[in-house]
Amino acid sequence: MTTQPAPRLTRLLEAVLEVGTDLDLRSTLQHVVDGAAELTGASWAALTTADPARDGLAEIRTPDRGDLPERGPRLRVPVLVRDEEFGELLLAGRPGGAPFTAEDEELLRVLATQAGIAIGNVRLYEAAGSASGGSRAPPPSPTRCSPGRARTTRWRRSPNGPGCSPAPVRA
Repeated sequence: MTTQPAPRLTRLLEAVLEVGTDLDLRSTLQHVVDGAAELTGASWAALTTADPARDGLAEIRTPDRGDLPERGPRLRVPVLVRDEEFGELLLAGRPGGAPFTAEDEELLRVLATQAGIAIGNVRLYEAAGSASGGSRAPPPSPTRCSPGRARTTRWRRSPNGPGCSPAPVRA
């Protein structure tokens, strides 16, 4: 008998995979913000940076959701890159004004940790391009191995290029 992961855990895994698909800082941060809002049901989400001059960004928000709601529940989680403060995820608004739960905070902390790793990777990629005079190879195409399929088949990166292919499942 196979058990299926809880829907929120599946969504967390999808958000973590999405966060790691880009080597562009703005795109990576947008994935973080969008994943945080979807994961927690927040009507508004943003990631503010602690040092806008360093990364050229001050804030990334969920698109088309207006300004920060004046009232209602809020949840803040720090985003660290190699133990240094990068910024903060801020979420606000829930359907019916419901408060954020301890589970929301725990899931958001996992996403923020993965965001820190992805941001560090983007910075390394950008530094490598600067060190080589800007001539770096294009980033690899993102691969999306669906965690939903993993119930019956294990997936691995294909040695023949972008994409996923089934791997033998050993009992």
